[in-house]
Amino acid sequence: MLFTSVVLVSLVACVLLLNHWSQNKGIIYLVLVILVVSARQLSWLLAHTPQHTNILTVILIHIDPLIALNSPLLFYYFKSLVKGKLVVDKYLFFFLIPSLVVLLNTLPYYAHPWASKLAYFEQVQRHIPYNVESKFPYLFLSYDMQRSFLALYNLSVFLYSMKYLFELKKSSSIYLKKKVTVLINHL
Repeated sequence: MLFTSVVLVSLVACVLLLNHWSQNKGIIYLVLVILVVSARQLSWLLAHTPQHTNILTVILIHIDPLIALNSPLLFYYFKSLVKGKLVVDKYLFFFLIPSLVVLLNTLPYYAHPWASKLAYFEQVQRHIPYNVESKFPYLFLSYDMQRSFLALYNLSVFLYSMKYLFELKKSSSIYLKKKVTVLINHL
């Protein structure tokens, strides 16, 4: 019952890919966003249940670099919808920088033995107060700061995406204005 959402999200992703791939290859961006968000939701669900500690240990920290890509992938999905084809440009690499920073920040976590990671997440799942020494070290930011950084980064890229759509709506042809208006209304 706990993993029903994984099955449902996988089915939705497959249906989206099968139905929209021939129309616009940019659907891959939306499917990736849906998969990453569902993996993050699963990790938070597992953090509040006392079972499946192995899965939580694998998912929770490993998904953070992908969380940094949610809004950029959504932005490229919007661009792909507007242009009618898969959009990949040099700025995509610029959007990868925060993901790489998060990956570098979590490198000390990967150096810890599996048993200590498992013991830590068992404490988290059971809501046992843990001391500061039992937390995993990070290079630049603490885990709470990293989560805040990810939220602010994703929010800023999403707002930039909305600005892009509104500017495109102002300076485009009638057909493109209708297409962008429908996209903004769906959001």
